[in-house]
Amino acid sequence: MVLDSRTFVLALEWLTEAAVAGGLSDETAKKIAERLLAGHPAIQNAVVNTFSILEHDGYLSRVPGGFVFASNLVRDWWKRRFGQGYTPVSGKRRK
Repeated sequence: MVLDSRTFVLALEWLTEAAVAGGLSDETAKKIAERLLAGHPAIQNAVVNTFSILEHDGYLSRVPGGFVFASNLVRDWWKRRFGQGYTPVSGKRRK
């Protein structure tokens, strides 16, 4: 309810990338945001706001160079639920 349709899709993609690849690097997050939010009038604010929401809600935690799931249980559930057939932007796939 807090995210508009474009930032909602961005959040889903970031979370799926983090679950499947074992983390979300700053570089990969930027690539995904640029692809999904092309033409968004305030892309930087949208990115910061979306990360803030995902951190506040306990999905992601900041680590040096990026983000990881705060909970391994939620990460594993997310990967099983949304990761099937997902090709990571980072090229990495966590086992």
